[in-house]
Amino acid sequence: MSQVQTLTTTETYSAGAAAADALEAAARKRAEAAAVDAAIATATAALQAATPSSTGVTPAPVAPAAPATTSTAGPSASIAPAPAAANTIVAYGATDVSSLPDEALQKWLRTHHNAESGDFISVVQERSGNNINWSWGPFVLNITISFTGVTGEFGVNIPFWGYKKLVDINGDLITGVGAGFDIGFVSGNIKLYLKGRQVFFEIHAQAFGQQWDRTVALVTL
Repeated sequence: MSQVQTLTTTETYSAGAAAADALEAAARKRAEAAAVDAAIATATAALQAATPSSTGVTPAPVAPAAPATTSTAGPSASIAPAPAAANTIVAYGATDVSSLPDEALQKWLRTHHNAESGDFISVVQERSGNNINWSWGPFVLNITISFTGVTGEFGVNIPFWGYKKLVDINGDLITGVGAGFDIGFVSGNIKLYLKGRQVFFEIHAQAFGQQWDRTVALVTL
């Protein structure tokens, strides 16, 4: 005689839950196995790319498995930009007056200062001749040229002390004028001569630990 077993509701639910758990466990194992296979494939591809093939053919790269993306709920955090560094110098205990307009100075510099060479020159024509004032660095030349004769002096400006005369000038530009000087921390020589119709001044000196060498055309007679 056959026996028919009738399952109760509780037993039916338990059997269904057990089957679902078994299916979920199997799916989890398959996912873990797939992840392991993907990691092995990625490592193999990297090793093949780093090791040259003996046949000279580079194997095609194996695309790594796409990582699982996790979405995180919540507002996105915004990063505030860093404030720009202030380039303006804040004055305290002092006042900047350099920006005040000085048209007279600007006009004088345009006609007396050579921005490229850094020297200053003033040439004034009078009945007695050409009065020439020339300056470069610490050195100053003041001369008067009448026909080919030249008189004047050459000196140096010393900080906190003032002007120091180094050479008296009284000669003729046709034969040329030259002299040396030496006061210890300032030494060298100068020359004045006529070349064509141009008057040239030449200086070779050492002053305040620097070398000063220059040849300049002062004026055309």
